[in-house]
Amino acid sequence: MAFFDIFRSSDTVLTAALSGMPDLPLESPWADSSSLEQFTLANIYGLDAENLPLTRSGALSIAAVAKGRNLLCSTVGRMVLQARKNGVVLPVQPPMLAQLQAGTSNFHSISAVVDSLIFYGRAWLLITERNPLDSRPKTFLFVPEAQAESENGILKKAFGKNVGSDWLRIDGPHEGILNTGRDVLQYVKDVERISRDTAANPNPNIILKNNGEAISTEEIEALRGYWLAGRRKKGGTVAYTSKEVSVETVGQAAQDVIIANLNNAAIEVARIMGLPAFAIDASVAGSSLTYNNSTSQMKQIIDFGAMPYMAAIEGLFSMLLPAGQTAVFDMAPLLKGDLKERLDAYAVGITAGIYSVEYVQELEGLDPIIPGEVIELPTEPAAIEAPNE
Repeated sequence: MAFFDIFRSSDTVLTAALSGMPDLPLESPWADSSSLEQFTLANIYGLDAENLPLTRSGALSIAAVAKGRNLLCSTVGRMVLQARKNGVVLPVQPPMLAQLQAGTSNFHSISAVVDSLIFYGRAWLLITERNPLDSRPKTFLFVPEAQAESENGILKKAFGKNVGSDWLRIDGPHEGILNTGRDVLQYVKDVERISRDTAANPNPNIILKNNGEAISTEEIEALRGYWLAGRRKKGGTVAYTSKEVSVETVGQAAQDVIIANLNNAAIEVARIMGLPAFAIDASVAGSSLTYNNSTSQMKQIIDFGAMPYMAAIEGLFSMLLPAGQTAVFDMAPLLKGDLKERLDAYAVGITAGIYSVEYVQELEGLDPIIPGEVIELPTEPAAIEAPNE
């Protein structure tokens, strides 16, 4: 047993006798033991955990990363993955796309895959069932990176069990932000920590000047430590000095430093995640980009942030479909715009002869009205008179 196996559950699967379903993991797909392992390593080897590479959970403690991750996962997860042939949606969808995981919604399944692609650059799927007619995969089981044991890109074990050859790997557009964005994430983490320290001590930088006799280096460090500790305590904005020590402040006001640093850090996060700055509430000085409606904003998020992950997922599932069929995410519902925008577009389409009224009604989920049909509103039922005796 590996050292860190003692921190994992010894039995993480449901039995078929209890569930009537294939073995499924008990823990959340977001479970990540890497922070515990990192903390343990730091203690064993006497390292500073803050200087170790960030884990997924550590990266998610950064507000901008959490917002970017949630936005990307929910954006792709809301789209329907469809099988198409020559651009036309197939009337009968293959089971593998209708529901990727037994007992799990496609929103959660696809969100889990996107999450793994963001942080690790890959996602693992076990094939849990195949179609008896053509042996194509029918259902899958997502394997969190923390539960995957691989060698040279080949999955060897999942949830502590050998997997054989019934697995798939979805490769993302990069190696994962924990690798490609390691330096940026550490920088942003440091900025947040410094900003918190600055907020706890809302004064510019302080210089202590000794006006008396010269003191040793040890005494200087002791004096600095005394002041630093005092400023972090409750009521640390008030201090005391003797006549031998004077205090001088330099630098900007704390709130200006905090706002500027956090905004710059958020912009760096947006860059490594491929998102426009506005998507994670960051602003770029001198930017001339403006978005007049939610549709324009969503299009930017999809085009620059979500599309690489969508293409990776579509590419793998397209390879699993019969020749001539492709797996495509339906973006239309997310780009519909508000009611006024849609009605304006429909009016242009009907006038140009591109749309019919019936087709527009179908797009809006309305029951078509048969031309010439008169719909009478229900009236109150007439009073029933008692029979004459």
